[in-house]
Amino acid sequence: MRLNFLLNIRKSRNRKRKDIVRSTQTSLTFLFSAVLVLFLILFIVGIYLLLYINIFNNQERELESTIKREAHLVEAYLIENDEETFQEGESQGLIAANHDHFFYYITNPQGNLLVGDEMVPPLRNQLTNLVKNWTPKHNEIHQAVVQVKDMRDREILNDTSPDFTNVQEVRLMIAGQSIYYQDQLIGTLYMGKNISFVYDSFKRLPLFLIGIIILFGGVAVYISHLMSKKAMIPITQAFSRQKEFVADVSHELQTPLSILLSSINSMEMNENSSRKEYASKLLEMMKKEVKKMTKSVSTLLTLARSDTGIIERPDKTFDFRPSAKKTVHSIENSATKKQIKPQDQVSCFYEETKKD
Repeated sequence: MRLNFLLNIRKSRNRKRKDIVRSTQTSLTFLFSAVLVLFLILFIVGIYLLLYINIFNNQERELESTIKREAHLVEAYLIENDEETFQEGESQGLIAANHDHFFYYITNPQGNLLVGDEMVPPLRNQLTNLVKNWTPKHNEIHQAVVQVKDMRDREILNDTSPDFTNVQEVRLMIAGQSIYYQDQLIGTLYMGKNISFVYDSFKRLPLFLIGIIILFGGVAVYISHLMSKKAMIPITQAFSRQKEFVADVSHELQTPLSILLSSINSMEMNENSSRKEYASKLLEMMKKEVKKMTKSVSTLLTLARSDTGIIERPDKTFDFRPSAKKTVHSIENSATKKQIKPQDQVSCFYEETKKD
């Protein structure tokens, strides 16, 4: 009954020990995974923001460069033809709307449209309203969205570029540039650049990045599992050493305790005249066994200190013959009862070493 109780206690301790190791490894796995995934998220968000800012800044610089170049062409055209303004229907092909600029309009200082062109003619009213009453400042750029979903009639869209027949909205980047003739303001050039593709790409990019996070998150969990498993090796080894030490100490303490119990029983049974002398001898043996138990406890403390990395181990030369003789004498009583005759035949050669 007692043995079963002790076995149950040992099994319970082993289960708790395994649970501690498993829970610690799981916690380390989650911790390492969280750190890796957090670093990955911060890295991807940083890359996304850098791409967003850089690409849209490039779009703005391209639009500014294009509108300045076209404004210089218009001014050169006026100087070449010695005209202060555009005549109705004149120079319609001077600037052609294309994928670089979705539309362009030239207005006089009063805001009236002089010359213009757009890739989707049915959108002219919406586009002119975007630049109406707007006096652009230096390098000023606006963004706007033009709705196309209400213009599905084939007759209206006969002259529309095929790229925009199935588009519900167009996102534009709009800039303006003043036009001068002999240092006199004669109008303003407005130009819009289609950035729908860039904008839609950045709307779809987060889905792709989330997929990357999920994929590498799984890889991070696997790597974290390996890292936590490797980190648990010293802890597992410490538990193993502890288990082995407990087993060794239990065996080491069994012998001294058995000898002590046997000596006490012998003292109780011995009632002759030499009891005092015999008791003295037994007490000496018991004292030696207590010293052995003390040594085992000292070894336990040494193992406990080994986790700190500081191990005190005195190295010295000694003659083990007296210890061997004492050990033989300590088991004489038990050996006699079992009809065993121990023999003391121990020889040893040693040299004493002097420390420098």
